[in-house]
Amino acid sequence: MQPTDIVRSFLKAMEILDYPAATALVAPDCVYTNPPPIGTVTGPEGIRAVLEPFFAPTIRNEFLILRAAQAGPVVFCERIDRHQLADKWVELPVTGVFEVRNGLITYWRDYFDAATILSQWPQRLPIMEALRTDDGRFVGLPGYSFTPHYIDTLAGYEGLRVHYLDEGPKDAAVSFLCLHGQPAWSYLYRKMIPVFAGAGHRVIAPDLLGFGRSDKPVDESIYSFAFHRGMLCALIEALDLRNIVLVCQDWGGILGLTIPPDMPDRFTRLLVMNTAIPVGEPVSEGFVRWRDFNRSRPDMDIAALFQRSQPDLSAEEAAAYAAPFPDARYKAGVRRFPELVMTDPDMDGIAETKRARTWWGSEWNGPTFMAVGMTDPVLGPDVMASLRQQIKGCPPPLEVPDAGHFVQEKGDRIALAALAAFGL
Repeated sequence: MQPTDIVRSFLKAMEILDYPAATALVAPDCVYTNPPPIGTVTGPEGIRAVLEPFFAPTIRNEFLILRAAQAGPVVFCERIDRHQLADKWVELPVTGVFEVRNGLITYWRDYFDAATILSQWPQRLPIMEALRTDDGRFVGLPGYSFTPHYIDTLAGYEGLRVHYLDEGPKDAAVSFLCLHGQPAWSYLYRKMIPVFAGAGHRVIAPDLLGFGRSDKPVDESIYSFAFHRGMLCALIEALDLRNIVLVCQDWGGILGLTIPPDMPDRFTRLLVMNTAIPVGEPVSEGFVRWRDFNRSRPDMDIAALFQRSQPDLSAEEAAAYAAPFPDARYKAGVRRFPELVMTDPDMDGIAETKRARTWWGSEWNGPTFMAVGMTDPVLGPDVMASLRQQIKGCPPPLEVPDAGHFVQEKGDRIALAALAAFGL
């Protein structure tokens, strides 16, 4: 059968809740992704475990396929899902994306408005377990006296609380969006934020889910490229950020650099540090060592990691980086990130990073400022030289010889140089 036929057969089996017939069309390692509260599950049994409680109150189900299109192994399916409950019908517009290989569904994601379901369904969907770090752990951190801001209504992430800093004038013409990586959080930008805000600009520095003061889902399978990227896109739209200077490093760049191609009217400048746009190429020995290090330490000593990376950090500053993570249960996001780096051309996010490489190399026309921590063993000078070639019009970088991977520790001088380069 063609991929579109397999998807139609799968949906037909799901209409009558024939789980054996439906899951027979699903690969053992199939990834099924939905916005929270469902999240991401893997394999036929995981998918069935999520769907059975959802469909339990239904009397009848109809999946009305409006349009279906195929591009290679990927099938796009626009449909209306109709569910008959005891006293009413619920209709839900859905766009499904399926990947079919060797006759089996290997990936499935439905895009829909989760709030619509939660408001109409007779029982709540399964809520993912998430931890919330006690506020007391963030009191008195050196250099971090910023006011916290929270939002738990992001589209598709309802119920998960996201933390972000919002400094400077709210009506400023320019907004700096500062994105951290792993295992950092918005504390990483404590030296840059006052410089940008002091120049009269708005500064937004979110904590990714699993990090900082944001909620931390316990299930590692929740964390994916799409999960993190979707949250950032939802936050940008919720705050309606415009004239954005994208400030990014590490995973902040891997994620953040894929967003402007989808929101080109919102981004006007780029400040990029020690990051990459991976598209499945062979990785460096430095990254392999880092991934192995991460795998061998499920309860990583985060303070010690920062102290080794940047020896001139004080013990109090290094401990501040570890504040969001009281024990190993809080570190699911930390453990997961190295496994998400696109080391294979079939991994999640490859389509977005490939599109980003093309866009930055051909469509980008804004000013760029690059800074490089020269002692970074993973995303150091060689990687950044390659990235510079991928960004249209990127000038020679500011080399920071006394900085490693977490180059923002020298952020005040970088921020001042960037403002001068941008004329801000």
